[in-house]
Amino acid sequence: MQPLLFLAAVALIFTTSGDDRAWPWLVAVMVVNHLVDRLMEPTADQVSSEYSRLRAMKRLKLLKKELDEQRGPVFRGGGRPIWRPAPEGRLQLVAAAQGDGSRSVAVVRWMVEPGAIVTETQPIAHVQYDAATLEFPADRAGRICELLVPAGREVPIDTVLCELEPDSLPLTTPQEAPAA
Repeated sequence: MQPLLFLAAVALIFTTSGDDRAWPWLVAVMVVNHLVDRLMEPTADQVSSEYSRLRAMKRLKLLKKELDEQRGPVFRGGGRPIWRPAPEGRLQLVAAAQGDGSRSVAVVRWMVEPGAIVTETQPIAHVQYDAATLEFPADRAGRICELLVPAGREVPIDTVLCELEPDSLPLTTPQEAPAA
């Protein structure tokens, strides 16, 4: 719209100067300017495809966020604990490769004991790789069944460190009925 105002100002200057030959050129420039503006406007198909692209990007961001929430938070060193299903509905914590070239890991210390009730994302172990020490959380609320690797021991990658029985016991103990 601004170019049209500029051309109108130029036309006003030409008309006040008395030069009538400028009018056809000014009208032609205004028409071309209008056509260019119309061509630059997005079509309905272009708007629709851009809208679809933006919606797809938003869906991808939501899926990535959901996957990140399922995997758990990122810890020092960029590692994530790996939990895999085990027999009897349990979950196993696996010392997985972290991309730093480590061939083994060492359990620095356990922050829980066998039989302990844990909440989701509660830290349960400190594990040492070549590049960093990571804090591994529980995957779900439940009870620690057994610690398969003692603290201080170095084990190869893909070794099961402990087992968790998810949601096996309530997190709060039920109150006893008052004696009558």
